[in-house]
Amino acid sequence: MKTVSFIVPVYNTGKYLSECVDSIIAQTYADIEIVLVDDGSTDGSGGLCDEYTKKDARIKVIHKENGGLSSARNTGMDIAFGEYIAFVDSDDTLKVEFAEKTVKALEGVLKEKNTGICFSFCDCETSRCTLDVSRFKGKECMTEDEFIAGLEDPVSRDYLLGVMACNKLYYRPSLQNLRFPEGRLHEDEFFINDVMGNMERCAFVAEKLYIYRDNDEGITGRKNSLDPRHLDVIDAYGKRAKLFLEMSKKAPAESVVRNGLYRLCRMYLDAAGDKTVQVKILKKYREFYKEHAGCMNGKKRLKYALFLVHPVFSKLICR
Repeated sequence: MKTVSFIVPVYNTGKYLSECVDSIIAQTYADIEIVLVDDGSTDGSGGLCDEYTKKDARIKVIHKENGGLSSARNTGMDIAFGEYIAFVDSDDTLKVEFAEKTVKALEGVLKEKNTGICFSFCDCETSRCTLDVSRFKGKECMTEDEFIAGLEDPVSRDYLLGVMACNKLYYRPSLQNLRFPEGRLHEDEFFINDVMGNMERCAFVAEKLYIYRDNDEGITGRKNSLDPRHLDVIDAYGKRAKLFLEMSKKAPAESVVRNGLYRLCRMYLDAAGDKTVQVKILKKYREFYKEHAGCMNGKKRLKYALFLVHPVFSKLICR
């Protein structure tokens, strides 16, 4: 039995932390380690982490200065020893069979000769996407092309399941030196780009084994939706478009560019009344369009160029 390392970044989530850690301890797959990375918490979460080391020898704790989610995940990756790695956000929980079933799926993939990144991933319970339809269902093992096809629609359930880091179990040796980008929001969007650039194949478990808590107070929550740092996601889209072109996948590249431009128009409309934010969005739109519009056909380029003529056309683009 190979060890699964659960990496849990912790920052001021004291009211949820016990529920999260208890759900990992309760896994039916016994050979696990739990790495709690206290990222400079100020609400007593760090002390709660220390208490857990007294209850279960499989738990280790690292205390560090606050560096953000990516920094905490990277720190955990540096010390984890398991052959398999999973990430769990400290306000989320797992079903007790998460490890058992994702390990079984991943080991099915590893039976084949692989030279790239291999992983398994599962469905999630989440209020962020109520639609239950998924093209991943019925595909216990899928190729890179099949996985990428699931990312076509950024508001679909497939997109959420494909991009998020926390519903996945990675074969650690295949990750090599891959790390999350520090100092950026939407780190999962960047990380999955690197994964797709090196992946071999993956497996899907069509069960909701990861329970995602929609926290409106977090930086990616609704209450902070106008934070200009959310423009980081557009940089991730740009990297993905370039990656797909390098992989000779023109249709997926075009889809990424359209989605990026549409998202910027939507952000502009949502920021109505905040001129400072709108100016930043408009600047990012110009940069993104100039660099990536060539991926689209002439009609699509013309459509999204309307926003550059006057931002009022964002309503036409987003209707």
